[in-house]
Amino acid sequence: MELLARRIDQHAQSDGGVYPPVMQPGGLSQAQTARKQNKKQEVKKMKRISVDNGRTFVSPEEALERFGLDVIAHYMDDEDRERTHLEMAPCTDLEFLTRYLEIAKDDIIIG
Repeated sequence: MELLARRIDQHAQSDGGVYPPVMQPGGLSQAQTARKQNKKQEVKKMKRISVDNGRTFVSPEEALERFGLDVIAHYMDDEDRERTHLEMAPCTDLEFLTRYLEIAKDDIIIG
């Protein structure tokens, strides 16, 4: 692979810096380069919590005030809840819920 990358770089240098349309420096295709850049730019969006069947969303603090963690935990994904527990315990309810929302696959909908 390194040899191929060097040949492409040599070709580009001899051709005024123009790379073949499919390859970029380092031997990656344009699609691979785009995927790599997109992964760097992706920031996982923290999931939200609704206490009125998805109509509006509230902060983790407000949800804990209204329902408490025992009720909210009932609506959590089992795998994500267990993963959060293994990672965070012991911690406060707010720390736990905030971390859960950071790693969860889906919003929590109560109501």
